[in-house]
Amino acid sequence: PFYILVVPPTGGSQTFAATEDAYVKTSNATRNYGNDTWLRIRQSASETYESFVKFDVTGLVGPPSQVKLRLFVTTASSSAGAVSSVSASAWSESTITWNTRPTTLTPVAPNQPTPAAGQWVEWDVTSAVAGNGAVSFALVSSSSTSAFFSSSEGANAPQLVVTP
Repeated sequence: PFYILVVPPTGGSQTFAATEDAYVKTSNATRNYGNDTWLRIRQSASETYESFVKFDVTGLVGPPSQVKLRLFVTTASSSAGAVSSVSASAWSESTITWNTRPTTLTPVAPNQPTPAAGQWVEWDVTSAVAGNGAVSFALVSSSSTSAFFSSSEGANAPQLVVTP
């Protein structure tokens, strides 16, 4: 018998849209914001916002060579924040609140400066994606100025750009 091995083309990247995303905040610790059109990050003495984004990666035949998390900036800040990986099964867009958010964060990408509103900002999150499956990220900030990004309910959904 003869076998045919089908290998996807090399060099091309795949772009995945977020399957779930939401932000949480300390001042309404039991409220869910999964249907809002934006994501927000901020840390101050009076209030903290964190955002969570989930993707379903499919079609890979091995570990990717590069993975970029991309968010569209709707209101710029001095910092786009840092990215950590979190368990994809630890939260859901429709139920996450400040009190139920994942607290075990694995740092993946350091703070990025925020481009002007209307542009994309990206982080290298290659170390957090080993292959196919759900992957999830938390965005946190140490800036007291809020940064806003479009959510999957907004005009420019968060993206995960995966290069084989």
